[in-house]
Amino acid sequence: MNETTYLLKNIRLERAFEYDDAGNVVATKTTTAHLHIENGKIVNIYFDEIPETLKGLSQCDGGQALALPGINDAHIHLDKTYYGGPWRAAEENKSVAEMIQIEKTLLPEQLPVLEHRAKAILDLIISKGATRTLAHCNIDHSIGVQHFAKIQEILNQYSPLISAKTVAFPQHGLYRDDAVELMKEVLSMGCNYVGGLDPAEIDGNMQKSLDTTVQLALDYNVGIDFHIHERGNVGKTSLDYLFDLVEQNPSLKSKVNLSHAFVLYDIFKQGELADYAARMRDLGIKLVSGVPIQFKMPLAELRDYEVQVEVGTDSVMDHWYPFGQGDIIERSNIIAQLYGWKNEYHLSRALYFATGTTPLNHAGEMVWPQIGMDADIVLFDASCSAEVIARISARKLTIHKGKISYSLNG
Repeated sequence: MNETTYLLKNIRLERAFEYDDAGNVVATKTTTAHLHIENGKIVNIYFDEIPETLKGLSQCDGGQALALPGINDAHIHLDKTYYGGPWRAAEENKSVAEMIQIEKTLLPEQLPVLEHRAKAILDLIISKGATRTLAHCNIDHSIGVQHFAKIQEILNQYSPLISAKTVAFPQHGLYRDDAVELMKEVLSMGCNYVGGLDPAEIDGNMQKSLDTTVQLALDYNVGIDFHIHERGNVGKTSLDYLFDLVEQNPSLKSKVNLSHAFVLYDIFKQGELADYAARMRDLGIKLVSGVPIQFKMPLAELRDYEVQVEVGTDSVMDHWYPFGQGDIIERSNIIAQLYGWKNEYHLSRALYFATGTTPLNHAGEMVWPQIGMDADIVLFDASCSAEVIARISARKLTIHKGKISYSLNG
């Protein structure tokens, strides 16, 4: 459907919770609805009959599927992957430094197949309901800015289907690989975020690495997305210094992401999470997690402290990791399992990690969709969001800014 104005009719929307006599949520009420979509926005919502004046519009029949907000795949690597090619398992028990050495040979070898494989990943995540993503792209001396130029071109081609921003990621180290000038080049090409990696353990000079990263963000008016794998006191010191730099440069507030930040688990176990969460909340620093299963990151605790938490696929199938499904609902299901969430209410809350919101707020009031919102919508073969999370329900349709970007029926 290429029309800019149409009716998405015969869908189910969540309207309220059902409670037992003790006040516990036991079910979710849904109702049939019809959405009037125009120029990528939801311009009206009808719960009864479609007005006669609109019956002449083009119509897309949702077939009583459950409508939920579009999904955000908040961290993905499109430029280095085996997905879309022959099966190949990941490397076993290699350090980050050892993996960097492998990449120096691997990345140039993958350049001829980059376009095909990056598009295969985009097609995958769109089929899983993604309407927006943040793509990390290696910037290093083994590949220069070639990966970024190609990824930027691909994302422009896919812009009607998914909203995407990019991160210039110095995987081999900002200073370890002497990549500062390359970073400047790619930021001048229109990259949205300056990336970084383990400033102490990879670059060997935490303050210099973070100082330069922040200065690049200021010079090019972009955000920061920093991979932090460092643990214990090393990781805490890196976080403290980065938080101080953001505090000293107010223009960076709400423009900084922490990717992974496993040290927040250590901080949580030490009983210090409240202090770090308060700084993250006040500075608008968000956490982006791939949801490790080796330990339980304090994702729900950070959310409850009003820190923005997002989830990303990270790797689908590459030399780092072979298990990615490209499905943020699956990642949210894992969060629910790690926390032991099994009832209707808690399962419904897990949708937040996939979409950034929930159709019903904590009090059971309908907050999505609303008139004026972007028409980023996913139709599920499910009765409610709790079922979607528990059963990883099939997606029937993905709509990005009013345009159908994926249909199960082709």
